[in-house]
Amino acid sequence: MKLINKPLPILLVLLAVLVALVSYKNSSKEQMYRVLPALDAELIAQVEKILLKKEKDALILTKKAELAWQVNEGPWMAKNSRMERMLLDLANLKKADVFSKREDRLEQYGLDSTEQGLVGLVRGTDTTWLAIGKTDANFSGVFFRMKGESEVYRSPGAMWIDAEARSWIDGKIFDVNPATVNKLSYVWADDSSATWVKDDSTQTSPEKWTEINGKVLHLEADEFWSEIPEHDSLAQSLTVHLESGDSLVLDILGENNGKYVAKHSNGQVIGLNTWRLAGIKPAEE
Repeated sequence: MKLINKPLPILLVLLAVLVALVSYKNSSKEQMYRVLPALDAELIAQVEKILLKKEKDALILTKKAELAWQVNEGPWMAKNSRMERMLLDLANLKKADVFSKREDRLEQYGLDSTEQGLVGLVRGTDTTWLAIGKTDANFSGVFFRMKGESEVYRSPGAMWIDAEARSWIDGKIFDVNPATVNKLSYVWADDSSATWVKDDSTQTSPEKWTEINGKVLHLEADEFWSEIPEHDSLAQSLTVHLESGDSLVLDILGENNGKYVAKHSNGQVIGLNTWRLAGIKPAEE
């Protein structure tokens, strides 16, 4: 019995040493793992504007409602899918490993002035700036820095900064509930016209209304201009009439490099690939 029991104290000692080593390792890891209070989920929910800068591009996203963000304080809204991804990526940055403190290696992490993307989170008069760098070789982590700090952090996941407006804008031209549309009208350059009326079978069959209404409300812009570019003369117009009595008008001014140049009644100048209007023709009722 004594021979059998002698190894027991040794095993207990070895087990205690193993537990101590694991605890030390976890403790050391926790010391490198930092929660960034500036990126707490509750604080991110309070963000009123997100500023993005990348190379020569700059973008302002202004919160109007939950997942309703305005692009560059203009008439167009950001795509919901892009905003969901952006907010999720920001929330994922709140916990990160301190990866490096060496200023001479910023280029290696994509955090030098030529490669980094800048994100500004605006809450009232306070703006928190982050510099977003490269993702690692396995696309399993992204490098970033907080403004005013020397530490380079690595957070799980991936994140890319795109500050070009056209990448964010929801290109839907007529963003309305289909059920609220009661009439559509189109005037061509030769002054011929067509009108489609909801719930009036003497002018438009239910099948034709569903077809045309679907095509018009699914129209998307392919280009966004700050001013009207040079174009051939065309002069067409598409009007969406709402049950409220309001109407949305798209004036098609001409063509430029294979795109229709159009001005929306909200003031925005857009370009549409010419094939987008190919299915809208005079009704043959």
